[in-house]
Order: sequence, then structure tokens, then C-alpha cells
Amino acid sequence: MNAEDLQRIVQLCCPTTPDAIDKGVAVALARARWIDRNPLDVIGLELRVAFVLIANGSSEDADNDFWRRKCRELCLRPAVEPLLLAHWNKLKAFEMSDAQMASFCSMLGGSKQQARTKDSYGLWDGGNVRFEPAEQAQNWWSDIQTVAKRAELAPLLPAYAFARTIIAHPYPDGNGRLARALVHAALAREANLPAPVLALAPAFYLNGAKIAAALRELSKSGDWDEFNSLFRAVLEDAARLTRRVGA
Repeated sequence: MNAEDLQRIVQLCCPTTPDAIDKGVAVALARARWIDRNPLDVIGLELRVAFVLIANGSSEDADNDFWRRKCRELCLRPAVEPLLLAHWNKLKAFEMSDAQMASFCSMLGGSKQQARTKDSYGLWDGGNVRFEPAEQAQNWWSDIQTVAKRAELAPLLPAYAFARTIIAHPYPDGNGRLARALVHAALAREANLPAPVLALAPAFYLNGAKIAAALRELSKSGDWDEFNSLFRAVLEDAARLTRRVGA
């Protein structure tokens, strides 16, 4: 990311959007209500929320037909919280190397991941989604690190890290898990959190169609307003779901 690109982000997102994002983040974290508890209490949080949704969730809560399948898939891969806790300080610093990020993504997904060298497509009800060309996607992590170094962009980092990772799709698999892990890290960096206190995956699954549409629009227009507004709502949804399991 060059200086011109970074300035464009500042112009698009500042000064009004950071305040709004910051408020949305603060509301979501306040609703989580357990920031000061033992960090180990968060282990299995996403699974607990997923179980509650599968047992009691109504399709009226979701904007898509695949959320139940995605929630069930959480049971088939390593729980995310132990990995996040084991790498918490490094993640919060946003200073991991490219090799370390590939290794972390591999652990999240349970299979070895390396930066992709070919173009990638995602299947969606509205048609195939083409991610960034492999060569362009190689800069995804340095772009995020550049934004992380700018104090005035700190409230935007959770949304930016998620969007940049998903649009780049830097690895063959595990990009969604990695993107949400970086949201946890950015929230922790902003609020000095001791642990991942929100059940992000179930909330993102419930809002999957809206998120995909907002990301497509963002990749076309470069206008962050719609995506930032939706991102705030998803964070607050994650806080609401987290409270449903007594957190």
C-alpha cells in the first residue's frame, strides 16, 4: 500500500466514520460483559453460541440458507479460542511475518496453507465471486500492517482487516477464519482486551448474504460507508449472541 492509497482510506473513512465505528465497537464490547473475567472462560465460546443457534435459532434471524451448515462445521475443526489465546500478544501487535501468518492460518484450518499463486473464485447464490489476482493479493498483510501503524485509523482497523483479508483471499482455505481472527486482534488492540470476548463466527454466518453483498460493492466502488455501517451491526449482533450463552 503506497501513501496515496493510505490517504484515500483516510479521506473515505475519516473524520466521521471512525467515530461511528468506535461507538459501534464500544457498544458491542460493553454488551459482551465479561472482559474482566478469566481469559480461559472464552474457550469454546463460538461452539456454545453455535449450539444454541442450531437448537433454537429461527431462519428469521438469518439472511441466508447456509448458516446452520456453517455453524455445524465449527464442530469439525479446531476451536479458535485456544489458538487466538496462544498468539494473542503477537496478533494484537500486528507484527507477525508473512510466514508466521501462513502458519497461523494453517493452524486455524487444520491443514497447511501457503500463499496462493493462482486466481481464486468463490461460489455464491448470486454468481461466482472473483477475488483479487494472486499477485495483487500478496500485499494484503503489509496493507493491514500499514493501517495498524496509524493511530488515527485504529477504530477502523477491525473492519479494514476483515475486508482486506476477505477481498484478497490470500490462502486457498481458512480466509474467513483468519479474517475474523484479525477482527479479534484489532478489537483487542483498540480496547486492550485480554481475550476474544465475542462469538464472531455465528454472527458473521447469520449475516453472510449482507456481508458478501457489501464486500462486492466495496470492491467495486471503494466506498466504505455501507460496509462500515453493516460491520458495526454485525459486531453488535455478535455481542447479542454472546450474551445468550450467559457471557
